[in-house]
Amino acid sequence: MSLKVLLASMNVGGGHAALRDSLHASLRQADPLCRRFQPIAWDSADQSIHRFYRTVVYGMPPFQGVLFHLSEQDWIARAVAATNPVILSEVKRLLRDTSPDVMVSTHFVLSLMLAKARHEMRLRVPIVTAIPDYGIPPRGFLPKDPTLRADAVIVMDPQARDHLLKRAELTSSQIHCSGFLTRAPFTDLGNAMDEPGRLSDSRRAQLLHELHQEFPLMKAIRPERPTFLFLGGSAWTRRTSRVIRRILSQPQLASSLNLIIASGKDRSFYKLLTWRFGRRANVNIFNFVAPKTIATLMAIADYPVLGSLAPATLHELLEVRCGPLFLFRFIPGTELPHVAFIEENRLGIYEPSAERMVASLAEVAGLAAPSQKILDLKQGFYRQALQIRTESKRRAMLFPQFVESIRKAL
Repeated sequence: MSLKVLLASMNVGGGHAALRDSLHASLRQADPLCRRFQPIAWDSADQSIHRFYRTVVYGMPPFQGVLFHLSEQDWIARAVAATNPVILSEVKRLLRDTSPDVMVSTHFVLSLMLAKARHEMRLRVPIVTAIPDYGIPPRGFLPKDPTLRADAVIVMDPQARDHLLKRAELTSSQIHCSGFLTRAPFTDLGNAMDEPGRLSDSRRAQLLHELHQEFPLMKAIRPERPTFLFLGGSAWTRRTSRVIRRILSQPQLASSLNLIIASGKDRSFYKLLTWRFGRRANVNIFNFVAPKTIATLMAIADYPVLGSLAPATLHELLEVRCGPLFLFRFIPGTELPHVAFIEENRLGIYEPSAERMVASLAEVAGLAAPSQKILDLKQGFYRQALQIRTESKRRAMLFPQFVESIRKAL
């Protein structure tokens, strides 16, 4: 009999859903006929956490870091579990309707509520909490209280695994060091690229033609010019606005580039950009777009400029080998380890000064004499991206075996 594997997520940023989709894909690839696994993908309909997240992201970004560090306190888990009765009722209904054999959650609030529901319903179903970020997770993600605690953990890097082995009283069999399987549009484009290069000129021209058909008002992207793509997930592209303004205030530099700005779900930022820069001949501004479109934009761009960097976005960029990466801002707390990851793996740079960032972009575009650091990044990026993606895919495909072992261990 196949294992029913609940894969639960929340509408709070794209990284949680992306990890859930990656886990789902690994089960389907390992068992396309569903003889071993019956994956159940589920998103919470609750909007309170989403509204809270939007308030923090748009209005109080530094508070995100404060919340992350508060999560080190064990009482945070108890407070969260006690103040979300709507989510608790929701997951209890879910468990009654689906009767899963294993539960996997990609958001710590859902992990807490699933554990609480399991305790109150007296179920014997293992829970796996999956953490989509790099770095050491706060203690609140795996609290001491057994009624709120998951049985196993999925982490993204060996440092987190080693730390949990020492601190959280877990055995190696309870921790899966995973990777990401990117969504189909990114994987398809990655597979079409020369190893370890990028798309051929003809394929890039075809993608541009398809984009113009989908977006008839899109301005021409001149292939002889370097193309920068400004990204920030669903809400943080706004954090790159100082870099955008500085580039466009320098006519000679701006006229030598193609700029693509993906504003995500930040509608007010999209309107502001359109009003200020919409008439610029070499600036294309996109609102929230489908995965296929963002994959195409990454594939035709040369370099991304980032207002945040979730692992899902990182691996999508690496899959289509768009880089090196230029990180201007990151989400406090959760994304701090991502800065070290891209720099230690020679994938890009973090530069919080708009002036110095623009100087680095001019160097990588060949419009100024490049430093040795920029030269080294350009020369090694494609191979580094390919190596990291290969290892990430290998680790991601170990998830089905991990699920079976966790179920057997209960």
